[in-house]
Amino acid sequence: FFFSACVFCTHPKEVKKRSMWKHAAFFLLVALAAYCSAQDDCSQYLTCAECLGLNSTTGEFGKRPYCGWCHANIVFQNGTTGARCGDIRQQWKCPAVFDTYQCTTGWVCDFGTGTCHLASPGEGFPDNATCAQHCFPTPDTYICNTTTYQCQKCKQGDPNCSDQKSACSNCQAPQGEFKCDRSNTTNPQCLFCAPGSSTGCSDFKTACSNCTHPHPPPPPPTPTPPPPPHDNYTCNVQTLVCEKATTGQPIQACTAQCSNSTPEVDLGNWRGIMVQQGFTFGEWDFTFNQSMVTIMDNTGAISHGRVTVHGSLQIKFLDGPNAGKVWSGVRTELRYGPETLSIGLAFGPLDGPAPNTFEDALTTSTDFAFVLSSCLNYRSQCQFNNITALAELMARRSINYAPAPVSRVQTDDPCNSFLDCKTCVSAHASIQCGWCMGGDIVYNGTGDTGYKCGGFVQGQPMPFTCVKDFRTETCTGYSCNYTTPTPQCQFDENGQYSDQSTCQQSCKPTTMAKCNLQTKQCEPCQQGQPNCTQTKDECDQSCNVQHQKCNTTTKQCTNCDPASDPDCTQTSGDCSRTCSQTSLGVCNPLKGQCVPCQPSQHGCVSHCNDTCTQQKNFVCDNTTLTCKMGQGNMTLQQCADACQNTTAPQYGCVWNSSQPQCVLNAGKLSKEDCLDFCKAPDYAKCNVTTGTCNPCTPGTDPGCEYTQAYCNASCRASHALGTYRGIEISHGYKRGEWDFTFHGDQKVSFYRHDDKMLYQAVFALTGPSTGDGAPITFTLEKVPDGAGPIPNAQVGQKLAGLYLTQQSEDTVYSFLYLSVNLPGATTAVTTFDAGMSALEFVLVGCESSSPANDAKQCDFSSATVPEVPTLRRQQLDPVRPRHNLYQPWYKQV
Repeated sequence: FFFSACVFCTHPKEVKKRSMWKHAAFFLLVALAAYCSAQDDCSQYLTCAECLGLNSTTGEFGKRPYCGWCHANIVFQNGTTGARCGDIRQQWKCPAVFDTYQCTTGWVCDFGTGTCHLASPGEGFPDNATCAQHCFPTPDTYICNTTTYQCQKCKQGDPNCSDQKSACSNCQAPQGEFKCDRSNTTNPQCLFCAPGSSTGCSDFKTACSNCTHPHPPPPPPTPTPPPPPHDNYTCNVQTLVCEKATTGQPIQACTAQCSNSTPEVDLGNWRGIMVQQGFTFGEWDFTFNQSMVTIMDNTGAISHGRVTVHGSLQIKFLDGPNAGKVWSGVRTELRYGPETLSIGLAFGPLDGPAPNTFEDALTTSTDFAFVLSSCLNYRSQCQFNNITALAELMARRSINYAPAPVSRVQTDDPCNSFLDCKTCVSAHASIQCGWCMGGDIVYNGTGDTGYKCGGFVQGQPMPFTCVKDFRTETCTGYSCNYTTPTPQCQFDENGQYSDQSTCQQSCKPTTMAKCNLQTKQCEPCQQGQPNCTQTKDECDQSCNVQHQKCNTTTKQCTNCDPASDPDCTQTSGDCSRTCSQTSLGVCNPLKGQCVPCQPSQHGCVSHCNDTCTQQKNFVCDNTTLTCKMGQGNMTLQQCADACQNTTAPQYGCVWNSSQPQCVLNAGKLSKEDCLDFCKAPDYAKCNVTTGTCNPCTPGTDPGCEYTQAYCNASCRASHALGTYRGIEISHGYKRGEWDFTFHGDQKVSFYRHDDKMLYQAVFALTGPSTGDGAPITFTLEKVPDGAGPIPNAQVGQKLAGLYLTQQSEDTVYSFLYLSVNLPGATTAVTTFDAGMSALEFVLVGCESSSPANDAKQCDFSSATVPEVPTLRRQQLDPVRPRHNLYQPWYKQV
């Protein structure tokens, strides 16, 4: 009786009671309820397909009794987590998407690029927008290896890693000091001095050369063994996966030419123009994800393709007029600009071979060549969000490319009759119900129903999905009341959020503020401005409170003032919580253990003990007679014994000051040799207005990053003459090609090619000084009669800003980066970051000095915008080539 009853998990109150068994039945039913509530037939299934019992052969929907799949681990009433395949008869909640009949495809974040892409079935957020709220680019992380004192790049998920500056700015071998401990006269020991100690401490050789009994001569260095032969790989042309073979290429070379996914460097949004002979005007957009690309051509038509690499980059069109055909292409980097990376992307004829090089594609009308730009990940102001809708289109299309599931007749869900959470999750005869707190129940064939209660009938799931937070227990939660003067989280049976703390994270005004360190008051700011990272509430809680910083040697906090101490970044509460946990240390090379240190000391890094080992990798540099770490196989003691020469010179170069000096007894060089190399290199930065290099001081002069020699080789004056084509990249840009022609009489004519509403101005290479480029000022002398793409422009207004011209890597093109203020603004744009909130363009012209252009690899003469003192609009079209500039691109050849 006990086990047969549990097969149906009948609720105790529904079992018929008989008077003669009243008391016995009561206790039996209590036990039965406990058994049924603990019964679990589902957690054993580890994948979505297994959990739902999907049939991959017939395409039928899942029919696994009592089981549903959560896109995250389920959470039980006591707070513990369970498996992802949940039994509807138990009490738990699913904080993510919940599937009962098919494994829905969600969205996951690529933290390397900060963009969302389609996940595997049964994984991810319900849509791209939700994913984007949690998706931010995660920069590479590093750790200082305190055995070798090398800065090592971490793998995704490695513990104790941080950004490169934090982890490795002080990842330098400590100038360690040692002393001889003779307290045990029969067995003296060489000890590593703790940072800050000085009594009896000196360099290793001085302190410890006579500290122990004489050492035997060091063994000869072990010869370096020849490198092992590398494995060979060849491309499986069916799967496009590199496989081991007796002959072939190293794995890195093979995977560069053989892949069934998009190369990592191409992921993201790319915008630009067509540039080969006979090009058509207009903007082209490419959005690449892991395995697909969405292309919006110059007419606005959208097509989709699968991306593979087999010798060349290949795109197989899945829809549109070229469905089934393949583009084979090549890619080359052209230029890193202030905000963007520009590349050349060229394809051969449809179903034809790829061009040998990008430049080869420029001289034929049968190939297709593009200059495309993408925002640099580390330039937060540049965002190509206007084309993110393409990713949504790609999501819908890529789902449709999977085999269509077999249709199923929709059965009415009796759980829909329960309109409140409490009734929904209570026990019911023959059915088990759950409440979708985060949205409405969605059924196959009916879509969004407006119901929040859905479930299983006699163990069989109704074909539904809950997009967020499905519960079989109490559904008490919180919702944000935005009708009050200050938004407040309130208790709600049908809450939007699982708990009050989650609600409060979103239920607040978005007023931003930053702390004035002098007045200790919060001042309003706009998100995106420097140091504007806190809401007003967050700023109020931390601005006018005592700040402290951690003494990492004593692990004690001391008071400080952030107005005068740049290292004073923590409140006293934050410091007290983290200071005792600090892991800063310097590796003792004798013991292989770390000792506490201050961050300013050489070699003082976080998580020191993670990589600190006894070092046996020293080698003697016979030129300087010093022991170098990381290149040998001796201990420090062995190296010091071997590295001796009493006749060695006595001078060394000391770099403790801004100007290095040769110091007696500081090294092993003759004075003449020391003076020859002990010199600080000269630094200079390029004046892009004059094309000359000006001396500068690194560390104190912004932009002083290059030596005089490098500056002399790379510095060139910016110029603005000729015709340039490109795109607008500033915030709120409108899609379309822009054409600019800078005439020899100091006038510039420009328009967006889609509407040809002409602007003309007198330009002068003058204006406020800038750090990013040369100054430029437009004085408008002609604007469109109606509302043009540059709002509120009027004759006589000045658009002031900066520009920069740079030659492409292949020398074919000249890139013009241009940014000016909006009409009516009173201040000029002085940085390209600031220009993103005004008007900013990435433009490309033909490099007139390039020998390549003798072969007409670049010819933008058809894009010339003529100088027109007075000209009706219908006369504005420039001279066109013979073909129709606006006919579909795939009909040109």
